[in-house]
Amino acid sequence: MDKKHKELLDSLKNMPKVEDDMDKNVLYQEITSKLNRDDQHVKFNKKNKLVPILGSIFAVILVIFIPIIMNNSSFQTTDENVEQNFMVQEDSMIEKEEEQTEGNQESNDIDTPIQEDEFQIYMDRDPKSDKLVIDSVEEDTNIIYAAISDEQFQYAIPISFIVSDSENINNHYNRLEEYLNQSNLTTTDYLLKGVKYNFQDTSGEVEIILPENFEIESSAQANMFERMIETMFAPIGVEKATFHSENNEGVDLGPFGKLKEMPLEKESKASYKLYKDRFLVPIPHDPNSTVEDALVEMKNNQEAFNMVRTIPENIHFSVQSSEQELILNFTDKSSIGHNQQTQYMVEAILMTAKSYGYDFVNFNEMPVEQLGDYNFNEPIKVPNAINPYDIKNE
Repeated sequence: MDKKHKELLDSLKNMPKVEDDMDKNVLYQEITSKLNRDDQHVKFNKKNKLVPILGSIFAVILVIFIPIIMNNSSFQTTDENVEQNFMVQEDSMIEKEEEQTEGNQESNDIDTPIQEDEFQIYMDRDPKSDKLVIDSVEEDTNIIYAAISDEQFQYAIPISFIVSDSENINNHYNRLEEYLNQSNLTTTDYLLKGVKYNFQDTSGEVEIILPENFEIESSAQANMFERMIETMFAPIGVEKATFHSENNEGVDLGPFGKLKEMPLEKESKASYKLYKDRFLVPIPHDPNSTVEDALVEMKNNQEAFNMVRTIPENIHFSVQSSEQELILNFTDKSSIGHNQQTQYMVEAILMTAKSYGYDFVNFNEMPVEQLGDYNFNEPIKVPNAINPYDIKNE
């Protein structure tokens, strides 16, 4: 035993004696009860200390997560708004496009004035098709000539029917109205409705037999009636037309009075222009005019009558002539190409040259050598007729 341990035992032996009369069981109960109370107090204190701790933790969690939740909600709402806005804008754009398309369709349905680039509508056509002239006919066919008018009775429009020669010309002319109807060329204003024809072979005359209800209502119609008769019969050499009605008083031309016969003049000098994208039409000129005058006029539109130029304004050439040949030397030729525009220009020039007495046209310095049937390396013969309709097999 060490020294310190021995000193502790000696001190304990010297302590005074304490005596207590309390029973051991009572003492045990008091001690146990006190221990229980102390234990409950400790538990209560632990619970009281735990509540603020848990509250703090929960508050921290809220502080951390609430902004995230709010941000997500805001982001989702923003996405929905953006999507809704996009859908609204897309619907708006679609509506605008539909309105614009409808507007374009409506504007296309409305007749508009002739534009500077009118001939662009022909650029995609096949130059070998849709020819507006007849260069020649086969041996077993003939050409008979009809005429219709423009809507305002200003210009006679020649129509050339290619027919079989197995039937005589008199019968063909008396079927002209049938041919025009088959080709959708007649209107309610057709002036020669119900008219019959009879050729006098020996005298070079044609008898025009008028129906009972025949009537001319205006001076414009009276002028057109005379032009149509000339257009139909002058090309085949007929020199005079006589008119026969029920009372044998000739034809009543309204403001011009009654007419029993009419001399037929040969085709007059003219410029050829385009009407309704499908007909070449002769625009008559003064007998003293020159072919240069006619070619210049072919660059002008006549909007009031829907007559379209056949030579574009930006095409330039000089003009010469040699006996029966018209010579054109092209200088500005940027608009010339393998297209329908050039073909219609060539055909209109050929017919214009024909009306001034030329048999051939020489197209010098053309940027193309061949266009359809036209070879520009040599003079081109003027056509026989215009606005062809082939009905020989019908």
